[in-house]
Amino acid sequence: MAYCSQTDIQKLIPTQELAELTTESGSTPDAAVVSEAIAKADAEIDSYLGIIYAVPLSVPPARIKALSEDISI
Repeated sequence: MAYCSQTDIQKLIPTQELAELTTESGSTPDAAVVSEAIAKADAEIDSYLGIIYAVPLSVPPARIKALSEDISI
């Protein structure tokens, strides 16, 4: 389970900007690229949390969601 979603990221940055970050051209974000960025962000978060907690977190706190969004972007 991912700590954030593409929808969450699109609430933080405009869709056009996300499209520019994830595709060569076009106005639609590449969902596969966004999913990969989220997976990498969550893996980084889990690498730190896994020292103390069982990961992935089944109910992540709001701060973990926010960190996942920020790192993904």
